[in-house]
Amino acid sequence: MPAIDLIRLRTRIALLCKSFDQPAAFITGLREIYSLYSNRTFPLASYHIEIHSQPAFNTPPLLNRELESALTGYCISQPEKLMQILDQLWHQPELEIRQLAAVLLGKYPLSEKESVIFRIIEWSANPNDALLLPYLHKYASVTLRKDDPQTWLTVLEKWRDSHQLWQVKLSIQGLIPLIDDHHYLNLPAIYTFLNPLISSLDVDLQYDLQITLEHLARRSEVETVYFLKQIIARSKNPSLGRFIRRSLDNFSPDAQNSLRNFLRSNENLNK
Repeated sequence: MPAIDLIRLRTRIALLCKSFDQPAAFITGLREIYSLYSNRTFPLASYHIEIHSQPAFNTPPLLNRELESALTGYCISQPEKLMQILDQLWHQPELEIRQLAAVLLGKYPLSEKESVIFRIIEWSANPNDALLLPYLHKYASVTLRKDDPQTWLTVLEKWRDSHQLWQVKLSIQGLIPLIDDHHYLNLPAIYTFLNPLISSLDVDLQYDLQITLEHLARRSEVETVYFLKQIIARSKNPSLGRFIRRSLDNFSPDAQNSLRNFLRSNENLNK
């Protein structure tokens, strides 16, 4: 992989931006830059491991950071034209280009939220992209989560209430960026969102729900234990007891003991 000369890279990106008004030429030029700094002969860098099945240029993270910096201004100055380009970038095969599209979508101002939401929903519709969707939801929803988190939660609620299992899974996965964002303080809304899912406990959703509990336990263990006890007290579903016992490792020893004792006191869940 060629060493990156930052001045030369920025010059290439500046030349690329001159073709911004010609989307086809812009994308061709962008792909040329990625190819120039790619290294396809070695395994993917560690930050790609979790989505290693995606085709990738295996470029240094610095390249995407420089491209993001150069293109962010277009989110405000030429939002519609950039959005047309992003639609094409998301449908490129390589991982880094698709990540660039997701990050730039999250840099749009709140005034463009309808277009951003439309893309998040549309880009999430391909089940073949399942491994990339957590990245999309984390980065494309940045402005929504910061400035209008209820709108993002509303999008997730529509997926949660869908009859399509893959959309319900998306709704659960889309909570993670909110939970991990310590500027987001309305954790009760998260628990309310999860209540019907954990109460009914579809077997196909249990893995995603356990991951979500892991993040909630790290964010606020006390509130999460209280939330689970409320569900236990109301539930007659024996699967809930097994589910919570499998999730205990996410909690401190004291919290584990507290949940175990509460489960023992509920006869309906002692199966």
